Amino acid sequence: YQRRVHGESNLGYFGLCCALSKNLAFIALFNMVNPVYLYYPNLVGYVRVISTIVAFVYCFHDQFLATVLYGVGQALDAVDGVTARKFNQCSKFGAVLDMLTDRMSTATLLIVLAQVYPNVWGLFASLLVLDIVSHWCQMYSKLAQGAKTHKGSRNAILNFYYTFPYALLVHCAGQEICFGGLFLLAFPLSPAIHTFVQILTYVCMPICACKQFMNVVQLYDAIGEIVEVDYQEAQSKS
Repeated sequence: YQRRVHGESNLGYFGLCCALSKNLAFIALFNMVNPVYLYYPNLVGYVRVISTIVAFVYCFHDQFLATVLYGVGQALDAVDGVTARKFNQCSKFGAVLDMLTDRMSTATLLIVLAQVYPNVWGLFASLLVLDIVSHWCQMYSKLAQGAKTHKGSRNAILNFYYTFPYALLVHCAGQEICFGGLFLLAFPLSPAIHTFVQILTYVCMPICACKQFMNVVQLYDAIGEIVEVDYQEAQSKS
């Protein structure tokens, strides 16, 4: 009996030491990690990335699950910015993470649409290129000018798009709903769900078209600003 009690006490002591060691290791690892990685809005960004990746893993096996996960990733896009401002955790890394997640999700969805609608794959490929190129040029032009954010422009149309309340949200949501609806319509659905998705897709199509127009305006404006920076630098050297 005494041996058993003594053995149990040793096991309890050993378990306590293991738990303490794990906690100390976690604390040491936490202190080694740059705290910017653990900002609340960046944690939201990681959830967006994971949910989007899992959505595309299941996109050809479980369309409902894929749509829900993709929707969660897109909905959280409206959360990270609010979280960053609320906790005063705005960061350049967070801005890049947000932009790359947006581009990754839209690009991959367009690739999927090109596969399920092979007759118009060129349209989706063109929209993919326009989305990436226009946003890359916008980011580069603002960096070249030393701006703190890419959301803004001297162009009246683009400035409205980026700064007018809910304008950006409506355009982005309309685009994603339209693309998501096209994705679902490519697969068998019940008559009621098919009709609902079809109506929702048609309603969002004009908004999606406006979003593509904004991408064209953004590309044109960003190229103009980059050329203007080059011209000013050339003038300063002469």
